[in-house]
Amino acid sequence: MASAAPSRAFAAESYPQDEDSVRLLAMALLAVLRKDGEHRTGGLWGPVHAALHDLCDRYDKSSWEPLHAADRYCDLETGTPLAGLLALLAEFGAVAGDLGKPLISPPGCGAAGHLAAGLPGLADPSLSASEMIAEVSRFGDEEQRDHVAWGWLAERQPAEAARRSSPPPRGCRRCCASWPSAWYSGSAKRHCRPGGS
Repeated sequence: MASAAPSRAFAAESYPQDEDSVRLLAMALLAVLRKDGEHRTGGLWGPVHAALHDLCDRYDKSSWEPLHAADRYCDLETGTPLAGLLALLAEFGAVAGDLGKPLISPPGCGAAGHLAAGLPGLADPSLSASEMIAEVSRFGDEEQRDHVAWGWLAERQPAEAARRSSPPPRGCRRCCASWPSAWYSGSAKRHCRPGGS
């Protein structure tokens, strides 16, 4: 299964105003199926619904579009939510088994990892400034850039970041005290002025 084929299919299945709705829904479904040994009482919809909300928060997307898209995949005869999406994923070889107990296939595991490509997730706070800029520059939309950078910026204190990026303060040539901290704390000699001479 080529990893780009499901992404294109999900974009084609989505509404034009939000091409990521079905992709997010498929990501949530595959994430739920990927959890090994989880006993699901009441079917897939509850865990998929919760996973979908988490994904929408992570990628700064409204959840109503994927939830609306989920309505299109419900089997009205049996009342099985997501039956149509499971059938679509089965066509790509991403899931196997019957509708009652679907399993994610090895190609489905691979596809699940690729489906998030291109979605604006928060940048890892451990990235360097240059790595964060490279991550943000992948996106053309300003709102997406802001979302990606937000998590990285939130982990930093403004004064600490400024201290790390600015050169050390200039010292007074007479008393070697640093400006402006020495001037304000009174540790500089009285005859010294900011800037030194």
